Amino acid sequence: MDTGAWPSYLDVSVVRQLGLTPIDVASPATLIQNQKRRLNIYAAMIRIPALDLARTAAYPALDFKAAGLPYDALIGRDFLGELSMTYEGPSGSVVLCRD
Repeated sequence: MDTGAWPSYLDVSVVRQLGLTPIDVASPATLIQNQKRRLNIYAAMIRIPALDLARTAAYPALDFKAAGLPYDALIGRDFLGELSMTYEGPSGSVVLCRD
């Protein structure tokens, strides 16, 4: 989850695994070092079953794994805007729920 990201992003390994074809190219600013470049955009559905939430949209792909991050996707404000999020400081846990 990234409360500052818009939109959500997919990892390039997921895009390859699903055999997706780019539908567009964009040059968004990113927080991942050395990846400020043109990004392929893919039509895909991100689904979060536990929250009964799914969104089909155009998502840019970043190489999280090459940057040493274990993410398959980064969930941004396009999803988080529909959810309530509570951070439990002592445990370090985050709880998401739909109102």
